[in-house]
Amino acid sequence: MQKTKLAATTKTDNGLSYSVRIEATFGSQFQRAVAIKNLNGLLAAWKEVTLSQHKKNAITVTRGRD
Repeated sequence: MQKTKLAATTKTDNGLSYSVRIEATFGSQFQRAVAIKNLNGLLAAWKEVTLSQHKKNAITVTRGRD
């Protein structure tokens, strides 16, 4: 497994920020589609719950291909 540096976390005034970058390679288009669909569903549910828990919570999900 290749080791990578941790991505820099965006700084906030209160220090309560966290960022994650996921890099994945898939064996087939089907595997990619299923994994992305599941990940998007998980992120949407997590975002909805987290935003409802506190008015100062903010979440940005950025999607893209490298």
